[in-house]
Amino acid sequence: MKRNISFFVSYRSTEDPLVRVLVSKLKIQFGASAKYWLRVWRDRDDVLLGEDWHQEILNAIEECDFGLALISPDYLSRDYIKTFELPKYVGPTASKPLLPVLLKPLSARHDLLGLKATQVFSVDGKSYRDAAHRDQFVEALYEAIERRLDRHFAGVAVAK
Repeated sequence: MKRNISFFVSYRSTEDPLVRVLVSKLKIQFGASAKYWLRVWRDRDDVLLGEDWHQEILNAIEECDFGLALISPDYLSRDYIKTFELPKYVGPTASKPLLPVLLKPLSARHDLLGLKATQVFSVDGKSYRDAAHRDQFVEALYEAIERRLDRHFAGVAVAK
């Protein structure tokens, strides 16, 4: 029996075209998973016309199993992410596991907002944007996420 997993995608909206492609390819990989059904929550897809977008984001973070943070300099500079999203995953108020992915390259001088000690996914040090083969990047990311999910749920019975 497959386990249902929900991810809250934390990203900078200015990077939506790149994020949309990565998430779409990741959903395809999980569509073929023998273990997990993946539900991805993104504000651009899931906040409906007339809804309170801030409250919907907070609700989605509370209801998700994991955060999927798509890291870039733009991401790290966003006050909303620093104030409302990352604290749920990093630091003293963290309550959810985070899966950080390097969307665009970072400088050693960037403030990683508490992510310095966290393993950030990249392929050969390359971000998704700069990967020579983006499909291979997503395949490797899928495998890394499945391994992380396996470890997280080790010993926990799958709901039927």
